[in-house]
Order: sequence, then structure tokens, then C-alpha cells
Amino acid sequence: MTSPLEKHVLLVSAAIILHQANEDQRAIEVLQEAIRQKANYTPAYVMLGASYQSSGQMQLAEEAFRKATEIDPNNTEALQGLGLFLISQERYPEALPYLEKQFKKNPSDLISLDGLIDALNHLPGREKEVEAALKNAWEKSRNADLGIRYGRYLLDHGDPTAARTVFAAVVEVSKTARTLSELALTCFITDDCGCAIQLLQEAVAIDPQFDRAWRGLSQCYNAAEDYDHALETAERAIAINPNHYRNWQAKADVLLSLRKFGQVIETSQRGIEIIQSLEEKEEAKPVWAVLHLQRFQAFLGLRRLKDALKEMAHARTEISDDLRFYAHPAQICLSIDQAEQALEILDSALDPIVKEELAPLRYKVLHQLGRGD
Repeated sequence: MTSPLEKHVLLVSAAIILHQANEDQRAIEVLQEAIRQKANYTPAYVMLGASYQSSGQMQLAEEAFRKATEIDPNNTEALQGLGLFLISQERYPEALPYLEKQFKKNPSDLISLDGLIDALNHLPGREKEVEAALKNAWEKSRNADLGIRYGRYLLDHGDPTAARTVFAAVVEVSKTARTLSELALTCFITDDCGCAIQLLQEAVAIDPQFDRAWRGLSQCYNAAEDYDHALETAERAIAINPNHYRNWQAKADVLLSLRKFGQVIETSQRGIEIIQSLEEKEEAKPVWAVLHLQRFQAFLGLRRLKDALKEMAHARTEISDDLRFYAHPAQICLSIDQAEQALEILDSALDPIVKEELAPLRYKVLHQLGRGD
């Protein structure tokens, strides 16, 4: 016969299975019985909070999570549960102490790290704390994925030299096609194409099907003006994965360097069509913009000014907050004495930040038109 002490543990285990099967109401009933068996059993309250949250009963969820932290203020699951619950409610300042405390106890916990970074990113002036959290997670765990996240953060925040040091350490821990490609990217950004090419050649030797490394080689060869190898490696990336828009961007970059403008127009369009087919396009926006700009440059190279302006008009309908899609065509219009058209393009911008950045160019257009408004 199962003793009462054992029964509450078994009940929580059963509730976890029910919760994972989206049977939250049944899980709640089982957890309430577990609490009747042992009133101050922290795991029961943590799971109760999770089940209430999943079933949309937010007030009861918060009460359960808070009860768990009252019973055991140092319980990492309770701290994480309450912290992530508060994040889900966009109560970032309240969430931070719980997630910080949990993270100090378990700095390699990816779920808490994500929650902590989410909270810090929603609070002003906390960038250094985000960097410190990522650095701590990497140094304590020596986990390659955490090292990549830390290096990427440094890269995204304008410190490629520090990122290169981190990625070099990551490669020492785990030498894979991916980690070598991350390190190669920092070499490329810091103008060390020779090193980048060597690393990427090693990456494709490890995994010949890793299209990102072939694409990286194409970019490096293009920068080194080795266009034959640049085109060959771009086409290799496309052969491996024809559905990745970045591979088409890489090939179009080489074709631009070769001034094969007709092929640029077709190649960039392939990348654009892939992005247009995506359900979620936000991550692809930077490349989407580049693909449109490649076509714009190609049309200019072919002296097809009307088509170049049409390309920018189409681009503005897809990405309305890119300054270049207003400034470039407006400058073209000015160069061909079409100041009214330039003004019309500039005044079509709705994003306040874009409008502010376009203000000096708009003033120049108005001056050319002899107007002071």
C-alpha cells in the first residue's frame, strides 16, 4: 500500500503527464489532491501554477507560483515559474529578481537565460547586464550553443574583435561546420578574408552539405575578387539548398561584381520569391531589402531608370520603413530634374524615424523646387 508521503509525489508525476497532454483541468484536480496529502509540497504548487496558466486562469496561476516561492524561496523551479509567468504578463521589473536569483543558481539553464534576457531587453539601460548574463552562462557551462549566443550578441552590438575571441574559444570546445562558420564570419568582418576562407574550407570538409559555409566562401571570394570561385561556391550553396534566400543573395552579389546585370535581376528575384512565400518574414527583412537593392543597382547598370524606380516603389510596399527605398529613388529623380517626383516619394514615407532621417534630403528637394515649405 502506498504511504501518504509517497502518494503526493506520485500525484504530481501524474499531473505532469496530464499537463503535457493538455489535460490541465484534470491536472489541477490531481494537484489539489496532492496538496491535501502534503500541504507545503513546493513541486505541487509549481505545477499548479503552470496548469492554471495553461488554462488561462492567470490570477490563480500567480497565487500558486507565489505560494511555491513562499514555501521554498530558493527552489529554482519555483523561481523560474514565477519569473517566466511575470514575463508572460509583461511585468518585466517584477520578473527580474526571481529570474536573476534562479540564474545565479543555474547559469546554464537556457529557459531562464531566455527569460532573463527578455526582461532585461524590455528595461532601459540594461545592455551590459544582458552581456554579463551571456558571458557568465558561456564561461560557467562551456556549452557551444551558449558560446555562440554570447559571440553573436557581441557581434550584433558592434564588437567583432571580442566576438572573434569568443568564437575561437567555442571552436576549441566544439569544432563543427557551424562553429567554424561563426568564427569565419568574424574574420570576414574584421577584414581577414584569408583566415575566413581557411576556416570555411575546413567547415565544408567536415560537412559538405552545410550550405552556409559554401555561401560564406562565396562572400569571401567575392571580396577577394576571385569571382570564378565566388560564383562556383554560391552555386554549390544553391545546389544544396535552393530554398534559402541567402544563397540567392550571395550569387547575385557575385553577378553584380561581374556586371552581369540581367542575371542579377533574375537571381535576386528568386530570393525575393522565396521570402514572399514565407509565413513569417520578419527575420528575412534585411536580406529582402538587399535583394531589392541588388535589382535596383542592376536596372541602373542597364540604364533602365524607370524599372529601377519601379523596383523601389515595389520595395516600399513590402518594407515601408527602409530609408534607402525612399532616398535612392529620390536622388535618382533629382539627378534627372524630376524634383516633384522626388518630393512625392519622400512624402510617401509614414514611419516617423524614416521621415526624420529624410528631412535633409527633402529640404534639398524643396530648395531645388524654389519652395520653403
